[in-house]
Amino acid sequence: MIYAVIPTLNPGAPFAPLLHELQRAGVRIVVTDGGSERAAIDTALQHSARIVSGHKGRGHQLARGADYSAAGDDDWFLFVHADSVLPENWQALLSRHIDVRPGKAAYFGFQLDDKGFWPRCVEFWVWLRSIALNMPYGDQGLFMRKDLYDAVGGYDREPLFEDVAIIKRIQGRRLVKLRGNIITDASKYRRDGYRKRTFSNLKLAIAYAKGASPTELAEKYR
Repeated sequence: MIYAVIPTLNPGAPFAPLLHELQRAGVRIVVTDGGSERAAIDTALQHSARIVSGHKGRGHQLARGADYSAAGDDDWFLFVHADSVLPENWQALLSRHIDVRPGKAAYFGFQLDDKGFWPRCVEFWVWLRSIALNMPYGDQGLFMRKDLYDAVGGYDREPLFEDVAIIKRIQGRRLVKLRGNIITDASKYRRDGYRKRTFSNLKLAIAYAKGASPTELAEKYR
């Protein structure tokens, strides 16, 4: 059984189609909410999702969702952001991974729902980081069996860079890239400006790598 764990805080338009796609495939949905307005909760309930509410912050929410999912050791987690659109063949990709690489974690490629030079630059940087450094981020999804999730200690209950921390514990031969791309909402890039947001994120990542507190960095991120 696959359990989709989705952290939410007033998610946007892609949320309902994502839930519909998962429900149609028979995936058990766990929406781990950090204080959304009622409309988002109603949307989740309409798609038979289990709602887990509590402290906001993706690390807190992802860890909480996994804890309350009722998944067993042989079940699988699909951690995915609420603004994601899964590739058309995502079911086939996950099924093949379960059959061929059951002891490994997997992630998707990254694509923004926007046209132009800067979106392609961001996508290239994500591709380079994923391939050269073996370091995908949370907006690329993460697919892994529960026993592996438990073995690496799960998600840290931190407000930022929880995805980097867990990937570092998975890295190496236990992490593979799937062929499909997750399409991500680019509204935050359009709002802040591609250049400004890209270099701001890079500075935060460098600070985190040097040992800065995720809590302090989250304040700067906001």
